[in-house]
Amino acid sequence: MAPGIEAAIPLATTSEKADKSRGDQSPAFWSPQSRWHRVRVVAAIVFAVATISYSAIWMYYIRFEPKAEFQLAFEPKLQEHYLEITSVAPGGPASRAELQPGDRILAINGHTIRSQKPYMTVTYGGRPGDRVSLQVQTPDTGSTRSVAVTLVRPASRADG
Repeated sequence: MAPGIEAAIPLATTSEKADKSRGDQSPAFWSPQSRWHRVRVVAAIVFAVATISYSAIWMYYIRFEPKAEFQLAFEPKLQEHYLEITSVAPGGPASRAELQPGDRILAINGHTIRSQKPYMTVTYGGRPGDRVSLQVQTPDTGSTRSVAVTLVRPASRADG
């Protein structure tokens, strides 16, 4: 080489020579001092934290299921502050309390329906055998009545 070229072109370090001998194409990219190496390490850490967090949350909520139920289905009408009963299981507690499809649940244990929280509190926090007070409106007549319903074990948990 010409004497002036050595000053203009830096010589490869021994680690770069070793990388080239292994066939690596971009030794600076894989160097621990490289900015890209740090980006890869940070990305790996973020991915690991996200994976572990997701797994922990999933394991917690997979066991989070209702402990009790009314044995009825409803459609939430939260803008109007009620849950509209869409079906009632024959012979279940809602049926024994004479609830019918179309009836509107206005309050659960005195808590007005502004969200599904009163329902979730009773079904996830209650136990089979607990008595729950429902304020129910029959849309045909417009009459409101208070009904006591006894919670039962959910059908999905009845066998275990």
